[in-house]
Amino acid sequence: HGRTRGGTYPQIGNGSTPTGSSRGTPRARVARVESVDCRGLQTSLHSTSSNSSGGTRRIPQSPSSRLSVSNSEGDNATTILRAVVVGERRSGKTCLIQRLRGDDPFAKHRASESPRRRKRGTMALIPWALPNDSCCPTATVVQLYVSEGISFNYRTEDDCKEQWRANLQSQREKDIDFIIWMVDPRNSETAQALKHGLDLIIEESVVQNLCILLNFRDAQLSERTDQESSFHCIRREIDCAIDKLAKKNEEMTEHPQTIMVYESSMKNCFGLQNLHSFITLPYLAFLEKDLRRRADDASKRRLERRSSLLNSPPVSYNEYVGNV
Repeated sequence: HGRTRGGTYPQIGNGSTPTGSSRGTPRARVARVESVDCRGLQTSLHSTSSNSSGGTRRIPQSPSSRLSVSNSEGDNATTILRAVVVGERRSGKTCLIQRLRGDDPFAKHRASESPRRRKRGTMALIPWALPNDSCCPTATVVQLYVSEGISFNYRTEDDCKEQWRANLQSQREKDIDFIIWMVDPRNSETAQALKHGLDLIIEESVVQNLCILLNFRDAQLSERTDQESSFHCIRREIDCAIDKLAKKNEEMTEHPQTIMVYESSMKNCFGLQNLHSFITLPYLAFLEKDLRRRADDASKRRLERRSSLLNSPPVSYNEYVGNV
C-alpha cells in the first residue's frame, strides 16, 4: 500500500540545506530524492545529486543556513516552501518531523541523545520532488523547511486565535505555505479544539492549504473500540468544516482554500505518501504566484520600454552618416 504509479514509495528527503551550488549559480545541480521504504519502522528519506563524474554525493546538512528563495529567474533556482506542524501535545508532531528527516523516532538509541540534538528534531530542512505521476515537471530545486509549532491547549476562541497567531509567526514571521495538523483521534477533548481551529482557518483564511493527519492509525487496530465515538466526533467536525469551506470557495474566483484529511501512523510511515502528494498543492500555488509576479514585472518593463521608444526620436540618416 502507498506505492506510486512508478512502483516506488514517496520521496521527501533527508535533512539538508541549499548549498552554494544550488542557489541558482551556473554550477547548480538538481537534487534527486531516492525512493522511500515505508514498510519498515525506519524511513530512509535521503537525497543525493549527480556530479560531473557520474557519481552521487549527499547534500550537506546545516539547518542554520539562510532560508530564502534565491534567484527565481534561474532554471535551477532553489525554492523554499515553509510549513508548520501543529497539534496538541503528544499528537505526533515531533515524530513526523523526525520521519521527514530520515530518523526513526522509536529507535532505542534516541533515548540517549543529547538535549541539543533532540531539540533539532523540532525542525527539518529537506529536499522534495514532485510525485512521479505529476504532469508538471520542473528543474527547480525545492526545499521544505518544516518546523514544529507550539502545542495547542486552547479551549476558548480567544486562546485559539492567540495560539494560531503564534504558530503562524514561528518562522520569524515568514509567510507559511502550508500547515500540517497532527490530530490524535482517540482523544475525546480534541473535537472541540478542532472545531475552534477550523472555524478560524476558514473564516479568516489563515492558510490556503491545510493537511490534517489523523494519527495513531496503528493503535486503533490494537485498542478497544470504546474510542470509536471520539473518532466519529472528530470526523463529523472535519466534515462540517469541509462543507462550510466548499460553500465559501464557490464565491471565490481564485486561490480557494484546501483541506485534505488522511489517516497516518508514524510507527510504520503510513500516510506519508499522501502527505508527499499533498505538498504538490502549495508548491503549485507558490509557482503560480511567482509566475504572476514575473508576468507583472514583464508587463511593467514592456510599458516602460514602449514609453521610452515613443518619446525618443530615431536617429536621422544624415546624422548617422556624419558619425560613421
